[in-house]
Amino acid sequence: MKFFHNICISSFASFGLIIVLLFNPGPHGTAHAEERKLVVVAEAWPPFEFEENGKAAGIGVDIMSQLFKKMGVDFEIRILPWARAWKMIEAGKVDAAASVSRKKERMQYLSYPKEDVWVSEYLFFVRRDKKKTSSMSYAQAGKENLKIGIIKDNSYHESFWEAFPKRDGELNERLEEAADAETNLRKLAKGRIDLYIVDKIIGRYLISMLNLEDEITWYDNILFSKGYTIAFVKKSGYPRLKQIEERFEKELKRLKKSGQYNEIQKKWIKGNPRH
Repeated sequence: MKFFHNICISSFASFGLIIVLLFNPGPHGTAHAEERKLVVVAEAWPPFEFEENGKAAGIGVDIMSQLFKKMGVDFEIRILPWARAWKMIEAGKVDAAASVSRKKERMQYLSYPKEDVWVSEYLFFVRRDKKKTSSMSYAQAGKENLKIGIIKDNSYHESFWEAFPKRDGELNERLEEAADAETNLRKLAKGRIDLYIVDKIIGRYLISMLNLEDEITWYDNILFSKGYTIAFVKKSGYPRLKQIEERFEKELKRLKKSGQYNEIQKKWIKGNPRH
């Protein structure tokens, strides 16, 4: 009986050890068990996040890769239209979203670090043959009845929506939606819209990539600036996500101070497209 008793105790202890190994976090805040990858969704915003040869690439992807590797977090990025990505965020089917601006109604679903991954400067892009002055304001665009391209479900800025408010719940007649930045720039080149409002770096990168530099340029004045970060999904079931968020922010600050952040940007932003 004593032998049987010892075997039972030994078996119970082994079982307890297995439970500890399965559920206790290991070094770097990751579990020893078969923990799934942390899933990040991102809208296509070249050169920050986009798909290249079937894989996610860009400034934001390089930053996340470097920081998550240092943190010991295995992750994957899915490039999706924002409307689809947002539904997954609301349902808690993903763990984080890249290049997301802070918006009050999103805070029910997303937790935002204070540190920005990047800060945008939004300008109006225009066909070269239509640009007559160095600047273009909301008021001037409205006065001239210009058609402005935007991306469906993007938030933009309060000043923009004040200048072009909805009419009876419908999109302002001066605005025309498209699925993404590339579509808007192609529409602009063909004269189907008069202006496209987009971040300067993204717009310049895309007109170079699409070989539209002879057709498209931009106005010099900044309409508004916005900070973008990686936000973490509150309904996510990923373990210790709050700790990962806090560590990510600290490592991002270190990356900026070290100068490596600027090196990553330089890799993707080469030269200056013709203005």
